[in-house]
Amino acid sequence: MILSEKCIADIEENISYLKENQKGKFAPATEDELKQLSDLCDGKMPEVMHKFFSECMPQEEVEIGNLVFYPLSRILQENNDYVPGCIIKPFGFVTIASTLDGDAFAVDITNSEAHVYQCSHSLISEDGMSFYAKKTMVHYELNYENIIKCSLKVAKNGFSGFITLAKYGYLGRDSVTDYVIKHYNKSK
Repeated sequence: MILSEKCIADIEENISYLKENQKGKFAPATEDELKQLSDLCDGKMPEVMHKFFSECMPQEEVEIGNLVFYPLSRILQENNDYVPGCIIKPFGFVTIASTLDGDAFAVDITNSEAHVYQCSHSLISEDGMSFYAKKTMVHYELNYENIIKCSLKVAKNGFSGFITLAKYGYLGRDSVTDYVIKHYNKSK
């Protein structure tokens, strides 16, 4: 997908804002960092994600509001060793940040707009997703559709919208578990 002029302008504005307001905490990624990130995405890193990280890679864990942006070393750990990242990665979700409480912000690399989802570390396990709603124990099998169903889509306009919300500290305030239980429909 070729990025629209608006998307490029939004990303560039967000990069400038983060670099200005988080002095020294974001810097252009090295070629090696971009290769490692691309490898993590199985060579399918969305263009908008590549654009952002090529110019604005966190150099350390950066807290903005209730969100923590991860440097590459932590991104690799989150996707290989920690729940939910290591569980959802095989389904096309790459964790790049989290809430202070440990919910993951994961990019859907199967989608050209690179939508970002807030995924609960308490709902998702190797056995699937389980929760109690409307006097019923609910269990969903682990697959792409159910991960989406049990997560909170962060912004309508994909990765660019995620970064816009993140830079102002608007993310990570909502409970994914509460959202999933509230929107659970027995008939589906």
